[in-house]
Amino acid sequence: MKRNTVIIADDDADDRYLIGEALNIVGQRRKILEVEDGRELVDLLANDNPNPELILVDMNMPRMNGVEVLDAIQAFAGYGDVPKIVLSNDSQNAQKAYQAGADGFYTKPVTLDGYLDVARRILKKYLGGEPPKPLI
Repeated sequence: MKRNTVIIADDDADDRYLIGEALNIVGQRRKILEVEDGRELVDLLANDNPNPELILVDMNMPRMNGVEVLDAIQAFAGYGDVPKIVLSNDSQNAQKAYQAGADGFYTKPVTLDGYLDVARRILKKYLGGEPPKPLI
């Protein structure tokens, strides 16, 4: 089964929306599943088998933070090859994220252009593609 779903776990609805839209703007459209916290993400993975192509996790969320989510995902079969990317407002969290099993870490941008830049880097590195060339 082809994977074309990106899961975004972030307690900030604006951040979920911006990174999801940025990914779709710079690459082929993908199904975006949004969850509001780490517990909801773990429940989704355990019960619904969404077959994600990529999982984006905010480091600081209620109920389960990014490190706790990554620890929980390690226990599930079938998600080992799915890139798990952590987003955080604090670059000091990078080491914790990598130690917990993150495949990538990005500091959350504060502008739309910043989100587009992060989305381009994620597309190129983890989703196997180059952003389409703009029409001139």
